[in-house]
Amino acid sequence: MLKEIIRVGACSMVATPGDTDGNIERIKEWTQRAIDEKIDLLLFPELSLSGYWLSSELYYECQPRDGPAVKVLVSFLDGLDTAMAISVGLAESYGGAIYNCQILLDRHGERYFYRKTHWPYTEMGTWSCGDRYPVHKFEGFTIGTAICYDNRFPEVHRIYGLQGTNLILSPYAYGGKFDQNDPDSMAKEIFKWKDKERVFLRCAALANYQWVVSVVGGGHVQDYHAKPDSDVGHYYFPGVIFFIGPDGKVVKESPDDEIAERLMWHDISALSNVEARKNPYRMHLLPMVEVMLV
Repeated sequence: MLKEIIRVGACSMVATPGDTDGNIERIKEWTQRAIDEKIDLLLFPELSLSGYWLSSELYYECQPRDGPAVKVLVSFLDGLDTAMAISVGLAESYGGAIYNCQILLDRHGERYFYRKTHWPYTEMGTWSCGDRYPVHKFEGFTIGTAICYDNRFPEVHRIYGLQGTNLILSPYAYGGKFDQNDPDSMAKEIFKWKDKERVFLRCAALANYQWVVSVVGGGHVQDYHAKPDSDVGHYYFPGVIFFIGPDGKVVKESPDDEIAERLMWHDISALSNVEARKNPYRMHLLPMVEVMLV
């Protein structure tokens, strides 16, 4: 049965590179909390299963989409007998290449997946590029995914918009250096991240009449070969969560002064997308969109 309103959650869990088993257990813990809050769809950050990598060790951590990590989570959801779906990030091995893949799972298994299509120059030698923009029907909503750097390209969201998306899931795994013992350092990094990404995400929502939910992990982690006196292998994520409506307004967001792992949610109505499309100041766009959809 289709729902008029779905409760969408986002969790700013930060994944440890090289500890897939530990990341799975933390995903389970946050998923259980989300079930207690009656969340229908829960978004985890980019590469939340494998952790964020820019080194050759990635080849030892990647897994296929039907590999052990995904199977463990599907079995976990099935044991809870919940209809909730979770979106998790995996370093996916496929055809001799590695993709940054976001997978939507429920108790029945994989429902939908998306491979990141755009890369900043620092990541180009590590990952292969996806070449599709698939959508998925969920409880009356049409969902797409744009991972991190993808959100800086308007055409990504326009492609989704022309497929009738109501909701875009935007997981991230990037940030800058900060000191979690220094409130000013944290606030500065949060502001820097929000000030930059909010522009792209609000424009994507407003221009395409769709909700955008974004999340990045909250905290500092290091992979197992990182040295304390080096920045290599250390990752700092600002823990920002945004819920942005189809009118381009931020309706809910994480605090401006605290970097932490947290769970947030918002109730979203599919009717809000229809209302945005009926706005008299934007009606002139509809004929063009309808022609392109045909």
